[in-house]
Amino acid sequence: MTSSFTGTSDPAGIKLSRKNKTYKDISLSWGKDDLNPKTNDILTIKNEVAINTSIRNIIQTYPLETVFNRDFGSQVITYLFDLVDEATAGMLKNEIERAIDFCEPRVELVAPNMLTTGLNYHGVIKDENEAVYVEAQPQQNQFFVRITYQIVGTDKVFFVDQILTPTR
Repeated sequence: MTSSFTGTSDPAGIKLSRKNKTYKDISLSWGKDDLNPKTNDILTIKNEVAINTSIRNIIQTYPLETVFNRDFGSQVITYLFDLVDEATAGMLKNEIERAIDFCEPRVELVAPNMLTTGLNYHGVIKDENEAVYVEAQPQQNQFFVRITYQIVGTDKVFFVDQILTPTR
C-alpha cells in the first residue's frame, strides 16, 4: 500500500488535503501473454481490481487451505452442494458477509443506493437493498452473487458479481 497527498484550495484560500491510498497486488494469471511486455515481469493490479480479486479469492478459498493463516477463507464451497433454494441462498449470504468482514479490512460492505438498485444483470427487478445479494437459480444449478462495497477512505461504490456453481 502506498500513500499520496492531493491538494485543492477553496474560495476562502484554505489549503485542503486528502490522503489517497493505492492498493497493489500481483496478477494471479501466469500465462505467457500475462507478462509485462516491456520488462517480461509479472503484472501488478491496483485499487479496485486488486480488491475485487481479493474478494473472489476469499469466497473461493476454504479455511485451512492457506498456510500460516488457517482462518482465511469461507465455507461457501460446502453450501454449493446443498439444494439450490432460498434457504441455502440465505446461508451463503451470511457466510459471504462474515468472510469479507473478517478477512478484508480494506472494504466496508454497503447497501447500494436507489440509483443502482433497479435491475440486476439478469433483468430481474430486485427489491432488496442489501450489501450482499444472493439469488438462487435452481434451473441452472447455480447462485448469482452481487457484493456491493466501498473501499475504506473513498466515496466510490464498487460491485463484484460472481456466479457460484458446484464443481467436483
